[in-house]
Order: sequence, then structure tokens, then C-alpha cells
Amino acid sequence: MAETQGKHENIISGNLWKSIWQLSWPMLIIMILNFIIGFTDIYVAGLINPQIQAAVGYISQLYFLVVIVANAVSVGTLALISRAIGAGDFGRALHISRQSLLFGSLSAVTLAAAGFFMHNQIIVLAGVPPEIREISATFFRIFVLALGPNYLLIISNAVFNASGEVKKPLMTMSVVTVVNLVAVYGLVFGLGPFPALDIEGSQRLQHSH
Repeated sequence: MAETQGKHENIISGNLWKSIWQLSWPMLIIMILNFIIGFTDIYVAGLINPQIQAAVGYISQLYFLVVIVANAVSVGTLALISRAIGAGDFGRALHISRQSLLFGSLSAVTLAAAGFFMHNQIIVLAGVPPEIREISATFFRIFVLALGPNYLLIISNAVFNASGEVKKPLMTMSVVTVVNLVAVYGLVFGLGPFPALDIEGSQRLQHSH
């Protein structure tokens, strides 16, 4: 807590332009990393075939809608923690962090369960073309299983940002990006120790459900 308090005082007492840039540049890189993750998914799917690419595109947009709740919670978390730290109430800041993570976890579990068991209805309501609905439903079930960790990541990053620890979310997203790139290329093309899960692998995964 003392370390957090010292960093907070340095940010608000120094040059404002320098402080703004100090807090902003990691977020800029994080946004670029998020773009790289999304672009990689779409690009690699296109290397398999256009149907897979279309399915991934649709599911990515649906997933964006589902993650809105986490983004909303992260904004509220950032505002409340910033106010608590600004007031010097670090105990309250810690309490808010715990409650935000708990609320985010419960929200993720609820939404993931709804998405997993109602995937067919969601796919139809989203207007996914009939020829790619089956594989889209498979992808959607896989995506919602990652909802919990994604929610915790988003809200945890907000906690660190609110306390001025902006480089920690950057480090986390850097690791996530590298893991995503290695896993996507490795699993699709069977690089190294990874099994090849191209379109045939996707279909096997689909029928296993």
C-alpha cells in the first residue's frame, strides 16, 4: 500500500502532461495488442477457408457484446478505486477491488452458462447464415468457456490502472498476445508439439459435442 501511495502522489504532483503520457502509453500498446489478437484470429481462419473465417468473424462480434459487461464493471471499478486512493483510503480501495472481481466472476459464470446452453438460439438470433451455423455454434461454445478468465483479466487490469500500476496490465497483455499467437498458429498448422486442428480438426471437435 505504501508503494501504491507513493506512486499515486508522484503522478498527481508532477508535470500533468508527463503524468498523462505516463498513464496513457501503456494503454495505447494494450489496444494495439488487442487488435493483433483479433486480427490474427480472423487472418488464420481465412487461411483455412472462407466459411471458417466468416464463422470466426460472427463469433468475435458476439463475444464483443458479451464482454461489454466486463468493460462496464472495469470502468466503474477504475472510478471507485481512483476516488478511494485519492482520498487516501487504501483499505476501501482493496475492498472495492475484491467486490469488483467477485461481481465480475459471477457475471461471467452466468453469461457463460447462458451462452453454452443456449448457443443455437443465440446463433440464429445473431443472423448467422445457415451454412456456417453448426461450426459457429462450436466456436461460440469454446469462446464462452474463456469468458471467466477474460472477465478477471479486464477487471484486474482496471484495478492496476486505477492505482497507477499501468505497466502491469501491459505485461499481462503482452503475455496473452504471445500465447495467443503461438497457440493459434501452432494448433491450426500443427507446428512443433501442437496437433493440427485445421477444418478437419474443427469438425472433429464439433462432432465430439
